[in-house]
Amino acid sequence: MKLYLNPIYTSRNKSPKRKKWIRVFTVVIIIHLVGFAYYLNFKKNKNHVTDNTPLQTSQILPKKEITNNISEDYSKIIDSIKKNDLENAYDLIVSKNCESKEIIDLFSKANLNNLKAKNDEFNKTWYVVQSGDSLSKIKKKFNTTIELIKLLNDRQTDLIRVGERLLVFKGSNANDENAFSIIVSKSKNTLDLMLHEKLFKRYSVGTGKFGKTPEVDFFVYDKIEEPPWTRPSDNKVIEYGDPENVLGTRWFALKSPKNPELTGFGIHGTWERDSIGYQSSDGCVRMFNEDVEELFKLIPRNTIVKIIQ
Repeated sequence: MKLYLNPIYTSRNKSPKRKKWIRVFTVVIIIHLVGFAYYLNFKKNKNHVTDNTPLQTSQILPKKEITNNISEDYSKIIDSIKKNDLENAYDLIVSKNCESKEIIDLFSKANLNNLKAKNDEFNKTWYVVQSGDSLSKIKKKFNTTIELIKLLNDRQTDLIRVGERLLVFKGSNANDENAFSIIVSKSKNTLDLMLHEKLFKRYSVGTGKFGKTPEVDFFVYDKIEEPPWTRPSDNKVIEYGDPENVLGTRWFALKSPKNPELTGFGIHGTWERDSIGYQSSDGCVRMFNEDVEELFKLIPRNTIVKIIQ
């Protein structure tokens, strides 16, 4: 008598299925290990770029060029700035035709620090408050700004006392000409604040699209904090704080004695930070709000503003 066993229960048929499952499991494990190894290698290369890693030219050249310019070409300028020998630094900037933003920013910061220093140097003098004086009267006497007097003397209010000494910036020279003046370059989109016709501080600005900013001499005839804006399309006044108001936090109204037909031009702040450094306005000169607020403290009315190409 022969026994016929069901094939699925025989030991001979059990082994192939088990081996097939083991092979599948092994392949899955290998795939996971290869994937994990690739991930680790990618992460390492992302965080630690080697000399052999290809980079876009724009990723490396600007930084390298700036570093070389500062370390090699302009090292004497930096040394003069560090020694606070700003006269020599200025002469070197001019002689080397230095346009490095990093160098100019260092020079500008050093000038501003000297202006704020508690001494009677850098075009400043001590003034003893007289009976009947006010900050407004002292401002007019020295052709400066109330904001700058308060800044130099760490004042939060306009209150002053007879007999106290105040550090005051002399806003006019011996010929009664303004100490500060402004040059705006349309091609560079910069505003240079000049002190006695020498660079004091440079600001990045936006100028008029399609050359709309006229190349003439203006003067500051008014200064307004938190200015309203008159919409050109219908002459509607848009108050400060309205999202449609484009003037930012400060406004310098400009007039041109030789070109009285040029109206509505000014220097103002902007909420559109990406527009700075470009020809982006309808004709006015626009600045970062923090920059226009600083400039507002420094320059008085009647400051000359020269627009050049």
